[in-house]
Order: sequence, then C-alpha cells, then structure tokens
Amino acid sequence: MKLYYGGAEVPSWRKFLAENDIHDVYLSYMGLRRRVEFKRPWIIDEKFPKDQHVMLDSGCYTVNKEDWDGDPDELYAIAEHYQSFVEQNIDRLDSFTEFDALPLGREWIEHQREFYASFGEKYMPVWHESTGTDELERFASRYSRVAIMQTSVGERSLVPLLNSLVSRYGVKLHGLAMTKPDVMKEIRWDSVGSTSWISPSTFGDTHVWTGRELKRYPKAYKEEARKRHQGLFTNAGFDASLISQDDRTEVLKLAVWSWEQLMIDLNRRRAFTNPAINVTPVTNLADEGDSGFTELDVPLVDNPPPVLPNGELIPAPPRRRTKEMLPGVTYHSEYEGDEPQLVRTGDSLRQCNNCPLSTKGCLRYEEGAECGYALPINVRTPRDMENVENILIEMQTERVLFGKMNEDLDGFGADPSVLSKEMDRLHKMIKDKREGNMEKTTIHISQQKPGELGMIGRIFGKEAADKATAYSEPVPVDNILDQTEIFESE
Repeated sequence: MKLYYGGAEVPSWRKFLAENDIHDVYLSYMGLRRRVEFKRPWIIDEKFPKDQHVMLDSGCYTVNKEDWDGDPDELYAIAEHYQSFVEQNIDRLDSFTEFDALPLGREWIEHQREFYASFGEKYMPVWHESTGTDELERFASRYSRVAIMQTSVGERSLVPLLNSLVSRYGVKLHGLAMTKPDVMKEIRWDSVGSTSWISPSTFGDTHVWTGRELKRYPKAYKEEARKRHQGLFTNAGFDASLISQDDRTEVLKLAVWSWEQLMIDLNRRRAFTNPAINVTPVTNLADEGDSGFTELDVPLVDNPPPVLPNGELIPAPPRRRTKEMLPGVTYHSEYEGDEPQLVRTGDSLRQCNNCPLSTKGCLRYEEGAECGYALPINVRTPRDMENVENILIEMQTERVLFGKMNEDLDGFGADPSVLSKEMDRLHKMIKDKREGNMEKTTIHISQQKPGELGMIGRIFGKEAADKATAYSEPVPVDNILDQTEIFESE
C-alpha cells in the first residue's frame, strides 16, 4: 500500500515534502485553480523532482457539496480544461481521478469516462454512495483502478465487499481523503491519499508514532503529549525542545515521520497476514539486502471465495482448536481439597520488539525476547490491599516531587496542566486512605407503625410497653407558679 501525501498544489508544502524525501505526493486540480490562472501550460515535470511520484485528484469534492451554487457553464469549462491538463501531464502521472462533478449529472460523468478510459490503468473512476453498490461492482469488473470516498453506506460497512472485489477482480482500490488508520488497516488498498499530515500546522494538533500506533493529540492536549514523548522524539532524531516550543517545521517533520512509520507497520502486517498480496518493498525494517519482503509474482487468490448475491463474503466456519487459559492467570488451590481460585501468575505477552520502553533505554531489552520483568502480586487480604495502597501513594508522591523538580529546572513556573493535576490526585489518594482507616459506627433508626409492639413490648409484653410509652401525669400551671419568684418592673 502506498500513501500519497496531499497538498502538493501549495508551493510551500511541495517544497517541504521534497526536502523531507517524500516520494509519493498528490495535488488537487481544483486546489491548484485557486492559485494559478493557467495563462500558460502548468507542467508537472517542471514543478516536481524527478524521483517523486505524482497522483492527480480532480478535487471535485469542493463542487459536490450540497451548498454549491456555481454557474454550470463555468463548471463545463473547468472540466474541459481538466481534460487538457491530464493530457499535458499524463506521462508524469502515476494515476488520476475523473472530473466527478455531481452537479453536471451522472449521464455527463459517464460520457466523460470514454475519454479518460483511453489512458488505461492510470485512470480512476470515482465511486459515490448515491450510485449504489451495483455500480461499485461494475467499476471493479471493468476498470483496473477505482477511487473510493467512503467505506460505509448508512450503518452498513463496505469493508467485506471491498475486500471481496479485490479478491475476485484484482482491482486496485485507492482511498480518497484518508484520515483513519483503522480504515487503512481493514481494507486491501493499493494506495491512499491524505492531507492529514498538514493538520498540526492547520489545527495545532500533534501526530506521534509510538512504536505500536499513530497517536493524534488535539491542540488542547499537545503540551502534555509533547512532554510525555520527549524521549521518543530525541531517539527518533528530532529536536524535542523545538517541538515543545511549537516550531512549525519540526512538528511537521514529526508528523510526516509518524505517518511513514504507520505505513511501514501496515505493509509489514499485510505481508505477514496476506502473503499472496503484492507488497511494495519497505525500507529501514532490517539490514540492507535482508528486508524480508519481496514482490510476489503470484495471483491474489487461487480460487475466488464464495460470495452472497450482494457481494459480501460467505463466512467459512472457523477451524476448531484446543482452548488455553489466557496468559497471566490460572486456577490454583492453596491447600489440598480447597476449591481452585483464579489467581494471577505474572506471565505476559509483552515483547521487547513492540514495547515503547525499548526506545527509552530499558535495562532488560533484548531483540526478539519476551519482557524480562514480572509482577507476581496477589491481593487477597485487607493487609495486602493496604500494602498496595501504600505503594501507590509512595509512587504518586515520587511523581509529584520529580514534577516539582522538573518545573524548577524548566524555569517556567507552575504548570497547572501537569503538576497541579498530579498533586490533586495524590491528595485524593491520601484522603481516601485516611477515611478508609477511620472506625465507623452505624446507627439504624426505624419508625414503629401504630399497633405494632416495640422492642420493650416484644421482650416484656404489651402492658410494660404501654407504661414505658405513656406520658407522665400533667402538672397544673398554678403549682409551677407557686414555686417561682416573679419580679415586676416598668
């Protein structure tokens, strides 16, 4: 799978991508029109380095919005110029999409395909949800490449259908405006295009490849995220101080590197899980000459899988296997004859190769080994629980104190987004433990319904209960006044 980095119609982005050795880029024709008047031919070969592969997107998304109210005649003229633009640059293009302007009507779009189809495998019709999955099936059976804008119709996922089309027809799918790594992973794309790498410059977020996944931290969390991954930045060759200062160039370099690492990981996974798929060789995975990946000149599948009338794969019954207990737990009896209880063993599936600590100087790191640490902790008694509480409070106290020292060394003063939050957490942990250790006395008061015997009645009988609950004999007011001194005054 190949990732084309978008935004190449903007000179600054085009220069940045070239300087950072990005060899697969795409430009939007409609985006280019907003910057160029086309008073003379715009030749791609003159604008891009020779080693860059260029994909052309018509950019009709901007005119396919529901609120578009432009002049149809102007749109016809733009479509005609787009055809000329393709003809002028076809030798320099990896591929291109049709001018899928929905306001011009489906019949017009289909008529244009006769012209575009003459360019063979470089041409990609664009499938739209409004045309239905039957049209998608027809595209896959007729064209070498198909561009896809969405991977679901309503609540129905198109993932099974798209993968089925690749298997049955060998069609090469291209994902337009791809932003979600999960979607890139689920579908057997030949290529995808994305402008997401520009997002840190536009929206202030931060993209980081952690060694296992691509993290995208929003602007509100960027300071905390950048502090958290400082060691990773340094180990990957970036200037962590420039990133923390929001240096635009360094943050974009990090984003591009992170997306490149994602693609390496996705292609590596694809090679292992789908060995029959042609995979572009990936560099920097092993020593030169021993990458472990080569292009396989074999068909996608020997026999097409069975499918339903709607194109979805018929799931095959799973092969049954012997079940095993999940790693890390087991059943154990402390004494013979006791009923076995579920206990923790301390085993783990964590491996050095995909552990984030491997880039931070882990003392027990070994290539290809399982984790060298274990935590055989059992919490069964109140004393065990108290010990765990004490450990957690001590750990949190250490974090707060080191955070305070870090603030002093930075010289930036208090950081409420980090240290203050950890101090509040420590205070809550101490408060919870203190309240948990306090002795508690519970008093239960219930109301006695009329006619029911209370506690005295249940013990000594009704007569005793009546005497206990009877009011004392009333005392006349005069008797009280006779025993009281009264003072008169004006």
